[in-house]
Amino acid sequence: MRRSQRGLTLVELMIALLLGLLLSLAAIQLLITNQRTFSLQDAVTGVNEDGQTVLRYIAADIRNAGRGSQVEGFVQPVVQALSVDDAEGNPVAFQSADGGAGGNDVLVVSYLAQRACQGADLTAGGANPEGEIVVNRYYVVDDSLWCSSLRNLGAGGYAALVPDAVELISGVESFQVLYGVDGSLDSEIGATKFVSAAGLVADDSVVSIRVGLLLRSSDTTLPVPAGGQTLSVLDQQVITPEDRAIRRVFSTTAQVRNVNWDGI
Repeated sequence: MRRSQRGLTLVELMIALLLGLLLSLAAIQLLITNQRTFSLQDAVTGVNEDGQTVLRYIAADIRNAGRGSQVEGFVQPVVQALSVDDAEGNPVAFQSADGGAGGNDVLVVSYLAQRACQGADLTAGGANPEGEIVVNRYYVVDDSLWCSSLRNLGAGGYAALVPDAVELISGVESFQVLYGVDGSLDSEIGATKFVSAAGLVADDSVVSIRVGLLLRSSDTTLPVPAGGQTLSVLDQQVITPEDRAIRRVFSTTAQVRNVNWDGI
């Protein structure tokens, strides 16, 4: 038989199969690595976008806080003492609060608005073209940051808006708030100290508010090293659980533009 008509030997066939298997394994490994890298980048991007978006939303509310109508001119920007009854007659605290060690804070601001945080139009019907004084409450329930609003009915009365609350973001492991107080009577705006809600008193002139968030990605099986971390969120130290979720700390300081100049 001619040499050109001979087939592969068993050794040559085994070598060819081995080379093909190695190439297939290399291709599969490259695919798995690219998928892990994509999942990690997608989680990091999602957490960053969510954190920056919700901080911009809250900062816009803080900058509006204290703005009153043409008649009132100024309202207290930070609500420190307010309680209303829910539909079942149970009192609900609509006031800024310090969550303490390991807890989440509550931020409550008030101002003249044309829309509430749920999206309700406060100018509907044309009775109040300027809008109404609302009280917006930011709080955490079941790892989600929520906002609910009250409508000022005048004469110290308030009514909840419908829908009562809206979820802003999920995956919140810590929500902390500090208040910049101007303690110098020099007619110049400037925070001389930052305190928690527990350190505020009724006569304090709040000129800025600092908000901190610790967010967690929804995917807890990402290719990142497992193990707990100790992260600082403003005045709190948070120990994270041992999982493979992406976590990021976000913070911003927004100036309260509408202040009581008699106390500055």
